[in-house]
Amino acid sequence: MFRFPVTEERHAGLNCPLCGATAIEQEHLLPSHQPQDSIKTAVSLSLLLDNIRSLYNVGSIMRIADGAGIKHLYLGGITATPAHPKLKKTALGAETAVSWSHHNNG
Repeated sequence: MFRFPVTEERHAGLNCPLCGATAIEQEHLLPSHQPQDSIKTAVSLSLLLDNIRSLYNVGSIMRIADGAGIKHLYLGGITATPAHPKLKKTALGAETAVSWSHHNNG
């Protein structure tokens, strides 16, 4: 297995012309990852989004929070809630996957 494409005129051991990386041998690969149930979550995170004016940024943060496993989003001040149609369009369904609550003051 190689980290970069090798043509027939090039052989393993030469450096990549773009980044300088070398080919890696099969026995030097990292062991496979542990099964998901053996990994324990050490920390549960919550985020505070306070006075974020852009609906698109809030939707994007919701997508990131969904992918990162954030437990809860606290929306404060003028930060829009998922009830707004433009935020729903940007969040792409993450507004239903991440728990959130709105508060007048962060």
